Amino acid sequence: MVDWDDVVLVEAGAAEPLQCPVCLDDPMTAPQVTLCGHAFCFPCVARHAVTNRKEGEPAKCPMCFQPFRLADLRGVRRRPIAPVVVRAEDEDEKKNESKTKTKTRNPSLVRMSLVSRRRESAVPIAAATTRAIAAAKGARKAAHPGETDERAAAAPSARTSFWPRSDFAADGGACDAFAKYTLTSEERALGEEEMSVLEAKVHAMAAEGGADAEQELPYVLLACDAMQTRMTAWAERRARKLGVDAPPPGVSGP
Repeated sequence: MVDWDDVVLVEAGAAEPLQCPVCLDDPMTAPQVTLCGHAFCFPCVARHAVTNRKEGEPAKCPMCFQPFRLADLRGVRRRPIAPVVVRAEDEDEKKNESKTKTKTRNPSLVRMSLVSRRRESAVPIAAATTRAIAAAKGARKAAHPGETDERAAAAPSARTSFWPRSDFAADGGACDAFAKYTLTSEERALGEEEMSVLEAKVHAMAAEGGADAEQELPYVLLACDAMQTRMTAWAERRARKLGVDAPPPGVSGP
């Protein structure tokens, strides 16, 4: 199991865009997910956390009423997936099946991906990626005919058994589609990305003005504070792992 304190971002596969059940906005503002798996705009869930709870008790999820804390929220992204397409002829066959009691209906079309997994690895890899790695190995062997097997195995193109890692500059912090989790050392960059969305919201509301903006602004600022606290906790946690001093709040960690 993965310690939730080590989780930086959650990626959810969905055919439709994520929508906040509180404000119904799409796209959501810095979407966050609770431990119970429900997603909300950060300002919306922050407002709920401070305005809909009994004194001395934690707030409860607006959807399932499970207790939650702002410190337990994590950013969530949608990984677009193709919906299952139900063809018109399938519906007709389904109606005929119910009348005749015979099972002649063809299934709907579903697109699947071929994956493979090496014996020493716990991570399946798309077949196209496996073929690309094999081609890279072949090209490297042709370019370095005298290279030892140990040195070739240490090459980046040969590291098929290593757990997937995200490179924010290359993929924006994307998660591997076939692994339960993806490693990253760039939690600061992911946090700053969420913070920039909240700060843009603050500036837009300040420029807009009006009663609605005045009522909502405190909760956007609360979300900013919660995000900064989360980033500080990440930096302190990494510093403890590395055995170094924790950086000052607001300063990038080691």
